[in-house]
Amino acid sequence: MPIVREACPPGSGARSTNTSLGQGDPLYKDEHGFKKNFNGSSDLYVVGPHIQNKHGLLFAPTSMMVSKKLLPIFGECKVNVNSDILFPAKMYYRDDETYIYDFKFEYEWDEKKDMLMWRGVDIGRSKHSRELAELASPTTCTLHQQHTHGQ
Repeated sequence: MPIVREACPPGSGARSTNTSLGQGDPLYKDEHGFKKNFNGSSDLYVVGPHIQNKHGLLFAPTSMMVSKKLLPIFGECKVNVNSDILFPAKMYYRDDETYIYDFKFEYEWDEKKDMLMWRGVDIGRSKHSRELAELASPTTCTLHQQHTHGQ
């Protein structure tokens, strides 16, 4: 996490190089492992050290120029350690059929299939889709439950 470490508050897990897995969990999870604070669960100060090999910005920034000076940065999205000035993506104000919802693709609940499909760009050398497949594996889920709940 060297790329964002200095932007994180002193004392946060992101500033430490020896943060243990799960140390930030109480800040955003309840005792059963459910998220109680969504913002905390996506906060780089809290979860950054544990997701640095999964988050594209942290493990493979494609074009990142770092500055310690204050200067205006404009963008369509940001992480919480930055104060970018956000503007809406052009897909929200362009009249482009690619982004218009079409009700002909809507199905009744009973007609829907019990399946999961990856949609979108696969950033990071297929890393995200492989991670999703691993997390959806019954073996992985069982191992995760045993690890997090001691069962």
